[in-house]
Amino acid sequence: MSDHRDSRMNLRLGRRFTRRDVLRMGAGAGATAALGLGRLSLGEAAKSKPNIVLCLADDLGWGDVGFHGHPRLKTPELDAMAGECAEFTRFFSAAPVCSPTRATCLTGRHHHRSGVTNHSEAINPDEPTVADALGDNGYRTGLFGKWHLHGSRGMRFRKSDAPFLPDRLGFQEWYATSNNADKVDPRFYWHNGEPALRPKGEDSQIIMDRALVFMREAVRQDKSFFACIWFHTPHTPYGSTDRYLEMYADVEDGETRNSTRRYYAQVTAMDEQMGRLRRTLREMGVAEDTLLVFTSDNGAKAPGSNAPLKGRKGHVSEGGTRVPCLIEWPSVVGKARKLDRPTVTTDFYHTFLAAAGIDAFGPDRRFDGESFLSALRGEARRRSEAIRFLHRGQGAAVTPDGEWTSVKDDPGYAAWRESVETDLRKSLDRIREIREKAGAG
Repeated sequence: MSDHRDSRMNLRLGRRFTRRDVLRMGAGAGATAALGLGRLSLGEAAKSKPNIVLCLADDLGWGDVGFHGHPRLKTPELDAMAGECAEFTRFFSAAPVCSPTRATCLTGRHHHRSGVTNHSEAINPDEPTVADALGDNGYRTGLFGKWHLHGSRGMRFRKSDAPFLPDRLGFQEWYATSNNADKVDPRFYWHNGEPALRPKGEDSQIIMDRALVFMREAVRQDKSFFACIWFHTPHTPYGSTDRYLEMYADVEDGETRNSTRRYYAQVTAMDEQMGRLRRTLREMGVAEDTLLVFTSDNGAKAPGSNAPLKGRKGHVSEGGTRVPCLIEWPSVVGKARKLDRPTVTTDFYHTFLAAAGIDAFGPDRRFDGESFLSALRGEARRRSEAIRFLHRGQGAAVTPDGEWTSVKDDPGYAAWRESVETDLRKSLDRIREIREKAGAG
């Protein structure tokens, strides 16, 4: 295990890159700059260090919220948030399934580059992440909820997963499950690398309980914080407590474990926790300078709704990848507005670093995202590169103007895919090497 830790530190800071070198990379003619894929400039960086909270639903479709017109689902807290913040109306998850999208949120790179081609695959832990960058610049970093980037399909973490757990990807505090979770009295949570006692109650509330303790402690320490709140809802298995199930007593579809009634109930339970989070940020006096994101890791499958988009989870289609996205940051966003600039989960890395005033981080590498901080500030700035999708051989793109298009109509797709697959081979070799060393230890 120490070999892996040394290797990671060498990549981030070590023998070839000093800390000063790492943080000064950005103005030089490196590979990323030459490709025009968006180094962060100091002119774009915010003056202060806002708190940053990334809330990620699991399998929530475009149509699964009241503010997109769902005829039955109750999401009053998210509806209220949508009425007071920026809504990105052409926002995409970088993949139509779970683990790949999560990798893009952390790295700013297409998920293949870090070795995550499908769900339940491990991320290359040598990848510098947004949590690394923020933590190395004074932030407290924490992750709460679903991890699913360690390469296991089961619901339990294993000791052999240690090289791929959140603390190896920059998170100083974490409370998470391996994969999916029961929505009432969930099993198999781990806290900072060790099994935790089984909690009691509704799962979204349990996740938020832990996240709020983390935030309060950071505020007490006068530290900016970065928190990933990655809900299990509304992924299977569906379920909720009686309080929320009673709100949908008229939904008659039987009493199966994965019924529509349970689906709706767990979404409303998660919605309530988003309202609780927003109220608590105000009570702590930090809401004005907190960049709060709510989105989903991919589109829905039945009984969820992607209406009116075509396609669903698992498909490289608008229904599989276009998801709700709300961003609240009162000191910057101001009044509610809708933004049609095409954006993607890969953009979070650049946007968060720019918001924190971090010019660049880590060794030179090719990125696939770019900052949308200018859009949050109300500046009309066109996206410089297409958003490109690759999942299980399926490909597509979204033009810088926001149009969904085919691979054959994107002149840059072939060269981009070749670059992605080159990085994939390197990451898979590195993941294999780390696993072998962990097994030998």
